[in-house]
Amino acid sequence: MLNSLDRYLAHRPQTPYRDALLRLKQLAQDVKANRIAPELAPAPVRDRFAIGRPAPDFVVENPQTHEATSLRQWRGKTLLIVFFHPRSQITPLVLQYVRRLQQQHRPDHLAIISMIMTDDPRDLAGVHDRLRLTMPSYAGNTLRKSYHIEATPAIIVIDGQGVVRSKMIGWGPEFPATIRTVLEQCLPKRTELGRRDESASQRPKP
Repeated sequence: MLNSLDRYLAHRPQTPYRDALLRLKQLAQDVKANRIAPELAPAPVRDRFAIGRPAPDFVVENPQTHEATSLRQWRGKTLLIVFFHPRSQITPLVLQYVRRLQQQHRPDHLAIISMIMTDDPRDLAGVHDRLRLTMPSYAGNTLRKSYHIEATPAIIVIDGQGVVRSKMIGWGPEFPATIRTVLEQCLPKRTELGRRDESASQRPKP
């Protein structure tokens, strides 16, 4: 067990769970040495997921490139996270909608990333090409507990200050309108293409 913990801590990026793993390593060392393990104070409850509260931080990896990202990297933008299972029949429909969102919004205002909810190497292999993923995608199975992902698909919207604004589980015809309403509350106001600036048209001519 100690060897497994050492390898994990040495080669994986830091995650919000690193402190807990270090505590577990200390406990395992005490047991191995037949020492009476010191009483461990309960770890403080942090980063509980809830609408209206700061989103729990995370560090996840792209399953193909192993490039890591964290929630902090996206701060300052509205962030939409789509959690999906690659073999779900509803996944292509959800990703099609997400691709449309990408085309409708400026990337400096709205960032979209996806979390692939499986640890099965057979499901992860070639998933980017198979599902035509156009957004940054990461192995997100470690977020099931911290983000309360009981089922997929799930879509979570986090505003530019890192506060959870919405969480939707499943998919239905009413979801696009709900997501649009949430995004309108988070994103900067924008002028529609081709719309005249009314204040400019009302200025007196020289």
